[in-house]
Amino acid sequence: MNFEHVADVYAANAAARTRLVITVSELSGEQADLPTENGKWTVSGIVEHLAKVGDGMSRICYKLLSKAEEEGKTSDGTINLSANFIDGVKKLATEKQRLEAPEVVQPGGSQSIEESLENLKNVANQLDAMRPLFETVDGSELRFPHPYFGPMSAQDWLVLLGLHETRHTDQIERILGTTK
Repeated sequence: MNFEHVADVYAANAAARTRLVITVSELSGEQADLPTENGKWTVSGIVEHLAKVGDGMSRICYKLLSKAEEEGKTSDGTINLSANFIDGVKKLATEKQRLEAPEVVQPGGSQSIEESLENLKNVANQLDAMRPLFETVDGSELRFPHPYFGPMSAQDWLVLLGLHETRHTDQIERILGTTK
């Protein structure tokens, strides 16, 4: 998690998204219906979850950055992650903790992988449109709470988006028995 500039986060997030798309875009229906380790979700459900979460994260980022812009907070595009977010990510990585998704972002089971990938593409487009805000507005002070990490800035949320997709892509690869 060595990010210096907004461009670094966008590049890492794009790489995470590409890996996810490559992992799931050509799965058979049988593979898409494979259950997670605990049997609650399927591979398809994980991708639906990622689309729901991504949409929520992009909305949070926009609200935080818009408010910071209204307050005249400017930035040179440097990333300044909050200490609680960094500590939470480290703790999550070392403890290999499984988190329970809030009901609002749990998969409903009605979306195909293709539909979820299309929704993720829309999220990417929303975030691309926000990039000038991330590069020019200091979004490090205003916070919105995350159920696990606590109060997070727009920059924290942007980084979390890629980390979240990576975490679930790792999970999908374990389910599929692949190592891409």
